[in-house]
Amino acid sequence: MDDLTAITERTEYYDIVSESEDIFYLGIESDVWPQSALEQTGQARLLLGTQFYHGEPVQLWAEACPTSSDVYLYRRDGSRELLLQEVSTDYTLFYHYRWSWYIGQEGEFYCWHRANYTPNYPEYVDDDEKAEAGFAKISPSGEIVYEETFVPGVLVKDFCQLSDGRCCLLMENEAEKTRTLKVLDSAAEDFWPVKEIQMAGLAQGRQYLGTAGESLAVFNDIPVPGREIVELDIADGKQSCLLSFLGTSFVTEHLLTQIQDFRAL
Repeated sequence: MDDLTAITERTEYYDIVSESEDIFYLGIESDVWPQSALEQTGQARLLLGTQFYHGEPVQLWAEACPTSSDVYLYRRDGSRELLLQEVSTDYTLFYHYRWSWYIGQEGEFYCWHRANYTPNYPEYVDDDEKAEAGFAKISPSGEIVYEETFVPGVLVKDFCQLSDGRCCLLMENEAEKTRTLKVLDSAAEDFWPVKEIQMAGLAQGRQYLGTAGESLAVFNDIPVPGREIVELDIADGKQSCLLSFLGTSFVTEHLLTQIQDFRAL
């Protein structure tokens, strides 16, 4: 056998070159306590979501009044487009929390919110005042296509849409400590998943949904065994690594907010 010492004893180091830039500097801020802002001034500004829309990074904002809200799409250059006018504020503000919004390829909207209490501290909200997490689809004209209220402890952690129109929701059951990927048909008129995949890694860290070409990508923000971006095959649930951060200096602890959308190029 050939002497492989030169190879087996060789140590190589590598790192991932990372660059960042502020792609949105609109000169506006989302109200931290929107319900209080509404009560005090009669209006509130809400950042509903940041995403890629037809390949372009955009943000969805709501200018809310006590009963209705106008929803705008903002682009990087600061220009904006009015998407919905006088949609009920019940779909932009949920108690003291804002809704999260995502605009689909055909201009439809997918919206979700958390519960108004924390399952770990349920005593902070009276039982008769508790409201569970929910999900809704809204047409481009503002019509409510369907709504779904989840069982206690279940909520939407992330959402993305694939190029073929299928919608992927990352659902979490806080009581059972599990995550499930639910796949929806964008043409459906009710909340009925066509595919469900059990996910791993809840106890160790966070997970975010994105795309890799026409496929679903998942960023496993899990310190152990290591952070990575994987391609997830919806057909069989198998994951294949696209990019591993193991052995690099890349960390996510400095991120002040959750990742809302990403693309693996």
